[in-house]
Amino acid sequence: MPAAALKSRDPYFDNARAVLIVLVVIGHVIEMSSSGAARGLYTWIYAFHMPAFILVSGYLARNFTASAKQCGRLLASVLVPYLIFDVLHSLVGAAVNGKAPQFSLGIPAFTLWFLFALVVWRLMVPLLKVLRRPVLVAVAVSLVAGLGTGTGSAVLDRTLGFLPFFALGILLTPEGIERFKAATRGALPRIAAVLVLIGTLGAALLIRDTLPRSALYMKWGYVAVFDSNIEGLLWRAGILAVALLITVALLVLVPAGQTAFTWLGEVTLYVYLLHGLLISPLRPTIASWDLRWPQVAALVAGAVLLTLLLGSRPVRLATRWLIEPRVTWLLRADGPAAAQPATSHSADPSAATPHHGSATPGAAPFVPADRAAGPADGAPLPHAGQGTDQTVGQR
Repeated sequence: MPAAALKSRDPYFDNARAVLIVLVVIGHVIEMSSSGAARGLYTWIYAFHMPAFILVSGYLARNFTASAKQCGRLLASVLVPYLIFDVLHSLVGAAVNGKAPQFSLGIPAFTLWFLFALVVWRLMVPLLKVLRRPVLVAVAVSLVAGLGTGTGSAVLDRTLGFLPFFALGILLTPEGIERFKAATRGALPRIAAVLVLIGTLGAALLIRDTLPRSALYMKWGYVAVFDSNIEGLLWRAGILAVALLITVALLVLVPAGQTAFTWLGEVTLYVYLLHGLLISPLRPTIASWDLRWPQVAALVAGAVLLTLLLGSRPVRLATRWLIEPRVTWLLRADGPAAAQPATSHSADPSAATPHHGSATPGAAPFVPADRAAGPADGAPLPHAGQGTDQTVGQR
């Protein structure tokens, strides 16, 4: 990446993405644990980490116009890695379960639903921008999408359910972000933000067994998760509001300048894609453990260390051929010359172009994720909590 582009990176967003990718890995590590502490922490993380990632994704994609160059970059940096890792997840699942691989590219494996949804969201940017009130329309779409049994597709349910945060992101501007950072620089906003995080964590511990996880995933549909459409619609409206509140609180606390962990926010795509392959086979084992607070804390610490390892330079160099494959052979010779993933220090789609003032901002923060297809996804529509099918690699 040219020096000018590197200088234009805003460490504020890299810091935010670093925090969020750590939460992504923690969430997937503790997801299958039956510990009350783990369930409460998981509920809290899933109340906001995806909305926050999606909001940042929308901001970074705000200038997407579906030009040939942008579409080429989207294909090379998002769609091709999605296809590669979907196949890898199938192979890992087959190896662990001792069964033949099952390929279904339209049903994203484990963490890959976000990449699938990201392609859809980015292609929707021009459409959202012609609307007078894109956020209000997106909220209406999100609420309506959950009626009945939903769309019938888990990934489409989530794509539409989380759409309000992407729509909000594309409305943000660099100037607005700078004003937000200036307005929240004092002690009072930061104290308020800390209280929001602590208060919502406490609430998550209290409702960990009351709120169905599928409601946080924005999938299936109201009648499959709640007793009625009205109950489900009210829960979704509340979840959207709380997610926005916690996201704002987190962004208030994110450092604006360079930090010791800024680098991690520049390489989140590596962590996101690789951690799923490593954690997926371990999920049944983790589910069998009887954990208390100290063990949950140790598991969380292990997740943090795994995040740092997967983002390290040696791991990136060893896996770049998978995550940043060269696909010039796939694109027209007279097409977009820059359709390859940028050979930047991040290899993250969202970092392929500058954060501010770019004509073609990149794709995603890291990307984040829970999963479109985890253990419960191959089972009947869940009513509350997770399913009991813990086979690896199931879609």
